[in-house]
Amino acid sequence: MPPGALGIAGDGDHTDAIVLSDEATFPGCRMTARPIGVLLMHDEKGPDEKILCVAVGDPHDNRMRSLADVSPRKLREVEHFFATYKLLEDKTVDVDGWADVERARELLTADRRRHEAQR
Repeated sequence: MPPGALGIAGDGDHTDAIVLSDEATFPGCRMTARPIGVLLMHDEKGPDEKILCVAVGDPHDNRMRSLADVSPRKLREVEHFFATYKLLEDKTVDVDGWADVERARELLTADRRRHEAQR
């Protein structure tokens, strides 16, 4: 997807992306990122995938090209966060595991097409 491209996920929300970076950011921060995989999960509304990315400008993480380049511990941390982040809302989330960068790109392409169709 080109920089700044928007997408609408299957649940009707904007595409959810997680960016691995050692640098501090802030809400609304924009950066160029590259997908490396996707966390497959679903909630009460259905599929709710999270695209895992790396910041292209981060010299530490930009070498990552796939999930194999991420430490298993870091993947478990991300998975645990998303498995529990809605508990305070009395909602459940089921994590179905990780899929590769090709699946992430397929989702991004579909999300972009949905966004363009809604405009």
